[in-house]
Amino acid sequence: MNVETIYKDTGRSLSILFAALKAADPRLQKAKAQPFEHQVVCRARHYSFPEGEDLGGAAQAHCTNCGETNFFGHPEVCLQRKFRRVARHEGAKHIMGQALASTPGNRVRLEPLGHQTSRRNDIQVFSLLGSQATGLANAEYDLTVVSLANKEARATKLPNLDTDPSRLVNKYLDSVADHKVRHRPRSNLPFHPIVLSLGGMMNGSTTKVFASWKRVMTRGTYNLMLKRLSLCLLQARVRSFEL
Repeated sequence: MNVETIYKDTGRSLSILFAALKAADPRLQKAKAQPFEHQVVCRARHYSFPEGEDLGGAAQAHCTNCGETNFFGHPEVCLQRKFRRVARHEGAKHIMGQALASTPGNRVRLEPLGHQTSRRNDIQVFSLLGSQATGLANAEYDLTVVSLANKEARATKLPNLDTDPSRLVNKYLDSVADHKVRHRPRSNLPFHPIVLSLGGMMNGSTTKVFASWKRVMTRGTYNLMLKRLSLCLLQARVRSFEL
């Protein structure tokens, strides 16, 4: 199966998933589809609901699973619902690893053993022909996919009472990336954190990483990676809800 066929199949899967979401809950018919911010990896859409509503039922002041106060995004972080952190992380990691491995002249390893430690970064890239030939330097990448509904994200504040949503999200994602840099496994290679929200938003350093990949990948490979990441993150969000 060639790249074009996979690309079309992935796009078809996204369309089917959106159709299933709309069929699952009539409120989706009147929900406002909001595009992600400009720096985002995914072209998917997310849906906004009134306070206390989710895809699973009528508006509730408190979660019927854990009893905590309900809010938009609570199903993604509810302690009584099945977490899918590992599944979404592994899915995104393999999608990016496959795209990088398809670039000629590079060797990609997933979760290589760290230097004198058992901790591992997610992706290691070696340029077999040199960075000038392949356009991609030797490096290690570590991925984190976070929900913007978690306590740390909701507690993020900006100075001077600034409440701009994009700047709030960027500040939180930057803090996650900084934490990964400070606690990274020891390695002789340059390290780059990759931080994505479940909705597909990314911080500034992750945007630069994707821009560097775009320069060395073929257009079809890069677009396919974005499509597959979009589907992976969307499925992770949908599975948090009880349909």
